[in-house]
Amino acid sequence: MTMAILTAMSDAARHAEFERLSQMPRYTPTTTTLLGVPVEIVDATSFLWTLPDIFDRGMLAFRASSSTPLIIDGGANIGLATLFFKRLYPQSRIIGFEPDAAIFSVLCRNLLTWGYPDVVCHCAGLSAADGVAAFKSEGADSGRIVDQTKTDGTAQIRTVRLSSFLTEPVDMLKLDIEGAEVDVLEECVNRLHLVRQLYISYHSFKQQPQRLDAVIGCLGKAGFRVYPDDRKVDSPLIARQEYRDIESMTGLFGFRLSR
Repeated sequence: MTMAILTAMSDAARHAEFERLSQMPRYTPTTTTLLGVPVEIVDATSFLWTLPDIFDRGMLAFRASSSTPLIIDGGANIGLATLFFKRLYPQSRIIGFEPDAAIFSVLCRNLLTWGYPDVVCHCAGLSAADGVAAFKSEGADSGRIVDQTKTDGTAQIRTVRLSSFLTEPVDMLKLDIEGAEVDVLEECVNRLHLVRQLYISYHSFKQQPQRLDAVIGCLGKAGFRVYPDDRKVDSPLIARQEYRDIESMTGLFGFRLSR
């Protein structure tokens, strides 16, 4: 189940728009109609990186149990996953979380432009506890919660527990929360039985302990089978695809065997 990019653009116009976006400096806001509707973006590079996985590859496609599936999007960013989910299931109920205040504003404007006022969005970060946390904004899709003692260039954000929102069956859970995924999963592991399918983006940071085993352990405890994303780096022992202080990202799909 995939979903190709839907647009009324001609091939020439589409190519020209890709070229325009690919030439833009990082973190330059603009609007594009590559998806057939106006999409306000904050960074063309991250947009073009994400676009093929979601809309061409259909990475987040899933089979719902009804026409009104409940979807939780942790790390909603500007809303591309929401747009995909709404095109896949127009009557879906979506709860999104985006802690970066500037990007949250773009997300809200995009939802209004797309005609999705029913999507419930929280300007908050998912965490192991309700409260506040220090947040380091990157300007696009890599902002994250950092040590509270680090105040240089950080802002205070509201944090909420995912377990508070796992109160009924969830058809799809997406977590792309830049390193908070382990703490979040450990806090809500006893409610993950309510989730039918999920996608987790695990982030490994330089000079920090790797905790991929903890993620897989939480998913296994909750009864999930785990399928790693099959994208490959050609020679990771020679040249890893590192970005800033992220040494690797591993996508994990969680599913349950049919009974």
